[in-house]
Parts: sequence; C-alpha cells; structure tokens
Amino acid sequence: MSSRAQQPSPSSTTKVASPGRAGDDVAEQRSTVRSFNRDLRSTLLLGSLQSLWRRFSTASGLRFQGRARRLQLQESVQLGEKRFVAILRVDGDEFLLGGGASGVSILGQLQPEPAAELFSTVLARHRVQGEGA
Repeated sequence: MSSRAQQPSPSSTTKVASPGRAGDDVAEQRSTVRSFNRDLRSTLLLGSLQSLWRRFSTASGLRFQGRARRLQLQESVQLGEKRFVAILRVDGDEFLLGGGASGVSILGQLQPEPAAELFSTVLARHRVQGEGA
C-alpha cells in the first residue's frame, strides 16, 4: 500500500462547528428579538397614550397652551409581559390607567392626597397651646 492512500485528502476533511458558537448565535438572535419587542412595546404604549390624550382632550375641550407641560406620566408599573398600570397627571388631576395587549383604559380618577402640614406649623401651634395652659 502506498502512503498516499492512507492520508485523507483535503477535500474529504469536514469542519465541525464549535458547540459554543452555535449557542452564541442563538443567544444573540434572542437578545435582538427581545430588544425589538421591548422597543415595539414602548412605541405602542406611547402611541396609545397619545391616542388617549387626543380622545380625552377633544371630549373635554382641553387644548395645549404654549410650552407648559400639562400631561405628565407620574409613575408606571409593569404587571407582566403586556400589562401595566400608570398614573397620568393632566392639569393637576391624576388618572389611573391600565394597559394591555388590547389597548389602554382609564381605570379611575385619583383623589388628591391631603397636603402634609409643615413641622414648623405644628410646632408653633403646640407652643401657643402650651403657653395658653
């Protein structure tokens, strides 16, 4: 037998992909899809809030005046993959909003919290009561 027959030819060798690289590609694709989904959800939420604002302002006759910010998102909490609740302040009034895959809804209007009394006011009142006793 010749030594030439025992050596594999260059065309017969196969390259084996490293197992770590295939997993990296899948993880990178998943990360890209998650990022896209997050960006899409943010865009849809913003669009829903704008639509809600248009509907609310048209129904109540509100209009933008100058550059003053009349609409503020106070707080938002994610409740799962496609659900959230948020507090939206409009001209000093606060509304509780709920959103999901089907859209955004006003859950109710929040009552303002009573203003906290300043410590100096409480102290002065107790001093006056103490002097009167």
